[in-house]
Amino acid sequence: MDRYTIAAVPACLLYFLISPLGAGAGPITQWTSYSYPVQFEHISVEQGLSQSSVNCILQDTRGFLWFGTEDGLDRYDGYNFAIYRHDPADPFSIGSNRILALLEDRDGVLWVGTAGGGLNRYDRDKNRFVRYTYDPVAYYHETNPRGLSSNGIRGIVESEEGLWLAMDGSGLGFFQWKKSSDDYSFISLLAETGLSEYVSALFLDKKGILWAGTEDGGLIKVDDKTRRVVTRFLPDPRNPLSSPSNQITSIQEDRTGLLWLGTPAGLVGFDRAKGTFSRYLSEPGNARSLSSNYIRRIYKDRAGELWIGTDGGGLNKLLARSESSAVPQFRRYRHNPEDPSGLSDDRIESIFEDRSGVFWVGTYNSGLNKLILRTGVGGSREGRAFVHYSVNPNDPNSLSHNSVNAVLEDSRGMLWIGTDGGGLNQVIPPTHSELSLRFARHTRQPARSGALGDDVV
Repeated sequence: MDRYTIAAVPACLLYFLISPLGAGAGPITQWTSYSYPVQFEHISVEQGLSQSSVNCILQDTRGFLWFGTEDGLDRYDGYNFAIYRHDPADPFSIGSNRILALLEDRDGVLWVGTAGGGLNRYDRDKNRFVRYTYDPVAYYHETNPRGLSSNGIRGIVESEEGLWLAMDGSGLGFFQWKKSSDDYSFISLLAETGLSEYVSALFLDKKGILWAGTEDGGLIKVDDKTRRVVTRFLPDPRNPLSSPSNQITSIQEDRTGLLWLGTPAGLVGFDRAKGTFSRYLSEPGNARSLSSNYIRRIYKDRAGELWIGTDGGGLNKLLARSESSAVPQFRRYRHNPEDPSGLSDDRIESIFEDRSGVFWVGTYNSGLNKLILRTGVGGSREGRAFVHYSVNPNDPNSLSHNSVNAVLEDSRGMLWIGTDGGGLNQVIPPTHSELSLRFARHTRQPARSGALGDDVV
């Protein structure tokens, strides 16, 4: 995932994979073939996680993994969890137990976005939090307005100038913090432009332009230096080249600089030089068109190629344009009950490529798929077959749940799998002697202290 991208902000996963987790981490086997299965080890409340609804994950520059949950912020050193929860009697506790966003800035400062507790900065030296919140009296003060415009922070991205915040119910905000004086400034772009109250996708492009996709207010272009909205792109029935949708689910930039937008009504290519939008839809009878019009994820792999995850149409790969066709073509990866090597389900929740080039595709209710990419003609990488990992009721060491919400690779090459009912899974590299997939399960146990509080990750 690109550092500056937030897809589906309310349940974001921000991946900053920088340094090894914990001291003494050994070498990790790289997976180069699906001839050898993968093992999962589950990390859940049994190991000390505060709650298993994990909204966001980050690995900081010191090697700690941070998990933002529905019931606190967890710091994991590879062995133990330290849990941070809100304490009404302690002004230096975290502002809320519901954690929505995590970001470590270029100076190593950890920022935490919460639901109801504002923006929080973690003071590592004192092991405490500093809160930046919304106070109606201070915010609307006539001569000295102060504070944020909302206590709900759904997403955070860092630019050269400061932090951009996706504010719950108040659109987009810009935050600058001065370390030397511990002072800050904040501006809201909502009142200035009538910006949508709900931002669903953020992307900072190569030129430093911020793009905000909203749930009902179209696409917004923001100048990072002036902190002003430059343009708002909305559908115009009189202009066939205008933006075709008010709802933007995902934003990504390809190698040529073309901006791609995911919407519930097709995939949209935005030529910023011409200011024109081109929508691409599923065409019955055309196997090279999109397989579905509802786009959930746009993912750029390590080679710069784009993959499209849909709701009901499986996985699509955007192919390189040929001289004979100006219309983009796609390669489809669909579920076929008669093909054991096909995709296990057509509802795509997550896409991730690990460091060895293996693709991991999480589905809504049919487990995790592993796709090996091979370099084909012209250098394009194509998938040969899918390997399925799913729940086997007769095997306690199978995948814990078939709904896979997210996939993360840490700096050691370990894969972490979040499920919708089976907790958090850690993928253990297989040995060459293993011929079947094995899992070590850790699930919710209400009677056990320190056990997982919920199996939805």
